[in-house]
Amino acid sequence: MLTCPDCQMEYIGQTGQSFRTSFQEHYREFKHNNAKSKFTTHLLENQHSIEKINDIVEILHITKRKAVRWTP
Repeated sequence: MLTCPDCQMEYIGQTGQSFRTSFQEHYREFKHNNAKSKFTTHLLENQHSIEKINDIVEILHITKRKAVRWTP
């Protein structure tokens, strides 16, 4: 979960990457004014700030990745 440091809006998502890599993508989008995620869009549209990973990221649940194959 990412929390906006200015208004406390919460963005809950999932990632298959490391949390650090995922956060760095949001951070890079913010710094380059190139919003691709809803969280970064919120920050940029509302002229809110971004903080360090330890201040705005909370891990809610971790699961092991497992491939699922659907067969007709």
